[in-house]
Amino acid sequence: MPGVNRREGMPEKASMKQSQRESDQDQIVRFCQLPPNQTKRCLILRAFEKMMKANIKERDFSFLDRNFIEEYKDPNTMRQILTGALNSLRPDLITEYFEMDDGVLVSLFFKNPPGRLLRRQWTNPARVLPEFAEWRETMKENTIPIDLAQILEIPAFKVGALRTNTKFSFPSDNSVIRVDKYQAGQKRMGECQIIKDNFIFGITERKDMFAFKADGEDSLRNRDAKALQDKRCDCWLKFENGVRLTIEMQGKLEANMEQIPLSQIPAWLQTKLERERARLLELEEQ
Repeated sequence: MPGVNRREGMPEKASMKQSQRESDQDQIVRFCQLPPNQTKRCLILRAFEKMMKANIKERDFSFLDRNFIEEYKDPNTMRQILTGALNSLRPDLITEYFEMDDGVLVSLFFKNPPGRLLRRQWTNPARVLPEFAEWRETMKENTIPIDLAQILEIPAFKVGALRTNTKFSFPSDNSVIRVDKYQAGQKRMGECQIIKDNFIFGITERKDMFAFKADGEDSLRNRDAKALQDKRCDCWLKFENGVRLTIEMQGKLEANMEQIPLSQIPAWLQTKLERERARLLELEEQ
């Protein structure tokens, strides 16, 4: 990790000698009415504000209301906390060298634009010659370059475009809603994640559905694959202590006739017939 037992993200040697850094801090402390430890803390917060403002120019930042400090004396603990936040939250990351303390400022955050909606897209450069419809949709309109020297002799439906679309929503309750859609050729997968207080929960496709898309959907058209796919999903919840709860949707179940009262059987049959008619009409429209 940057700055933990190594100088990754930092100059190989400190840009200022320790005596010079201490002298500069003493000069600032002498003319400040705050206690020395509070003055040094304000300098660090001010550096964070400048770093965030330089990367997100449309907003102003003030961290003077940050009243709590956590100190990790063991580098391994720092690595675990930082790695856990990056893996579970998947936030944006900004780092900057702070020469006054010869350290690295690390900021994990979610960019909340004025409209509370944020969309991002990443597309891998084309490695196979796309079909005309895909070229017009993903290559021409988005001006994605095609290097013919790097094109592989693989059918387009076997690989296709590699793309991720991410949409963020920031409600007024300080939660974060994230929706990810992944596209690899004819395969389309998605998941939804919600971060609220100390809980992380979401909805994702079933594991067996992921395996089916990875193994047997290459040659299917999008329309056929959508009609054949299992639309059930899993709901999961991750607690603060790392425990994960998963709720799976059941498959199609047949009614147990012995548990249905005789007086309600006609109404049940009528409902079942209406559902079957609706299903047949839907199949005819396709």
